[in-house]
Amino acid sequence: MEIFSFTYEQLAMLGLVVATAYFSYKSGWRGGTMSGIHHCLEGLTKMGYIVQYEDPETGELEIGRYDVEMKPVSLADEKK
Repeated sequence: MEIFSFTYEQLAMLGLVVATAYFSYKSGWRGGTMSGIHHCLEGLTKMGYIVQYEDPETGELEIGRYDVEMKPVSLADEKK
C-alpha cells in the first residue's frame, strides 16, 4: 500500500502549476510595486509636497521640489 503514488503526468502537471504560480506572483509583485509608486507620487503631488512635469517629447515624468519651478528639460537641449 502506497500513500503517495503519482504518475509522471501528474508530477509534470504539479511542476507546471508551481512554475505558473511563481511567475504569476513575480509579475503581480512588479505590477503592484509600480502601482504603489504611482499612487504615492500622485498623492504627494495632490498634497503639494512635490511637483510633476511630463516632458512632451519623451513622455518621461520629472519630479521636483514643490518650491522650485520646474523647467522643461529634454535630451535635445543637452546635446547642443
